[in-house]
Amino acid sequence: SDVCSSDLAWVSAKQQLEHAALDIQHAYLDLRKMQLQAMPHLQASTCIDGSPLADRFAFCEVLHRDMDEPYLTAEALEVIDARLDAEFRPLVRPGLLVVLKAPVETLLRNIGDRQRSEESTGDAALPEGLVRLVNALNPRYDAFVAHLRSSGWYTGPVLEIDVSRIDFVSNVRHLIAVYEGIERLLVPAEFRA
Repeated sequence: SDVCSSDLAWVSAKQQLEHAALDIQHAYLDLRKMQLQAMPHLQASTCIDGSPLADRFAFCEVLHRDMDEPYLTAEALEVIDARLDAEFRPLVRPGLLVVLKAPVETLLRNIGDRQRSEESTGDAALPEGLVRLVNALNPRYDAFVAHLRSSGWYTGPVLEIDVSRIDFVSNVRHLIAVYEGIERLLVPAEFRA
């Protein structure tokens, strides 16, 4: 009887975790959708931090494939994919995709430097789960642009920036180099001459 009740408790806890993980993804999709719906109504160039496609093809893949126990089920991924197709395909597409990349060590150092309480164990070390998440996400982001192109979600210009090699605070030339990279991708050559 004890084994049966502990099995039931484990199954119940796993189902609650799976529902919570899907609820969180729905909340992110709602936020991303509102951002994309607002874009056509803004007067100037707009930068959106985050992407429903990064959420799906990086975070969701990690939560489904790279955890000891999947947080997102195959059925949950189908629900997310259906929402993306129905609600996001008709929305405006970005004119430029900027992908920030860095080695895992740099990412973990940056996370530690920002000193968020939810990302800390109380000592200098980051929580093991956060470190595992970052290690799992990095290869997903490495394949992200190729996946977007092969799936037809995005075919426009991409600016990849290795954030381990730039310092906007101490070196204004790095910021200028990013602006020049954007200009090369968006402004036709005849207008830059």
